Amino acid sequence: MKIAKIKVPIFGSWLVLVNYKKPEERDKFCDDININHNGSESFCYYKHDERAIYICLQLDEPIAVVAHEALHATNFILADVGADHNRDDDEVPAYLLKWIMEQIKDAKYKDYK
Repeated sequence: MKIAKIKVPIFGSWLVLVNYKKPEERDKFCDDININHNGSESFCYYKHDERAIYICLQLDEPIAVVAHEALHATNFILADVGADHNRDDDEVPAYLLKWIMEQIKDAKYKDYK
């Protein structure tokens, strides 16, 4: 399992990327930090008390699933600071989503522990 904790620039929250190989690794991690993944293989979870957004992905997850979870993270980060976004002005969420996807890509290709 790999875990990367990254400070989100400007917004001040934390992005925690968890990449696992076996469901047992995910389950233990979730138990250790008191997250209920509701049986989902991959998920995004916001811990308000930590201002931390957790994205948990199984190794080699399809890009569509990665983008799905990254969009949830984008929305959590924006909601954390009270930022609204709409279709007429979506540059901030678009750049934030791009940044999150880059963090996931960079973390994914680092060596496993």
